[in-house]
Amino acid sequence: MLIKFWGTRGSIPVPGSATVKYGGNTSCLEVELENSGSLILDAGTGIRKLGNRLLKEKRLQTVDLLFTHSHWDHIQGFPFFMPIYHQGIKIRIYSPRPFLDYLQKMLVKQMELGFFPLDFKDLDARLEFRELKPGPASIADAELSFLPCNHPGGAAAYKIIHNGKLMVFMTDNELSSPHPHTSWPEFTAFCRGADLLIHDAQYTSEELERNRTWGHSSHPEAVKLAREAQVKHLVLFHHDPERNDEQIEKILAECREIIEPGPLICTAAQEGVSIRL
Repeated sequence: MLIKFWGTRGSIPVPGSATVKYGGNTSCLEVELENSGSLILDAGTGIRKLGNRLLKEKRLQTVDLLFTHSHWDHIQGFPFFMPIYHQGIKIRIYSPRPFLDYLQKMLVKQMELGFFPLDFKDLDARLEFRELKPGPASIADAELSFLPCNHPGGAAAYKIIHNGKLMVFMTDNELSSPHPHTSWPEFTAFCRGADLLIHDAQYTSEELERNRTWGHSSHPEAVKLAREAQVKHLVLFHHDPERNDEQIEKILAECREIIEPGPLICTAAQEGVSIRL
């Protein structure tokens, strides 16, 4: 698998000189599978550049797009994802219920003429909404499963297994929620032995205390989860929009201090950077 970050930011895009290194676009990942296409996770503003690249590739016929949930920073790039305007392309959109129902409504709503100049019903690509049910599923030669996150309105974490490698994408998740839908031990079990864990680390410990129930985690919590689950590589994700590159570097250094000594690798999600498993 080759995992590429097209959008790493949470809440709102933040372009500018202070976010050049780690990126200012909102949530979007590409998981390239060996000889069987790619999976796209979320459609934040980062998906725009990904769509442009995909159209340059010959024989683009099918796009598999998975959504964690329907909050705006995870869907706002969809109207600018150019494959949706091309005939002959099938866009398969996946999410578990009830998120799939919200998602279908929100993707249509944000393209009503009061918000956007082109209407959803006029898209040229063939769009299919597909429900993910509990238990493993097979998509594009990968095994996929999901787990509910602790987030207002709900969200889903995804586990992808391909060619003996395991990655988990767990964003918009409050690990120590005072009213958890999913418990810490359940998160640990879901992430157990992952080669790569990409986890929400929007807050510092102090910020988390001020923003309880907002549905995000602190970077020390993400490190704790990765260590308890014996993850090989942790990637800090969903960077706070107020965080500049220098501040993210400081947080990353703090995480590495917590880890040492230990085998866990810790990095911060960086727009345009790829990780091969």
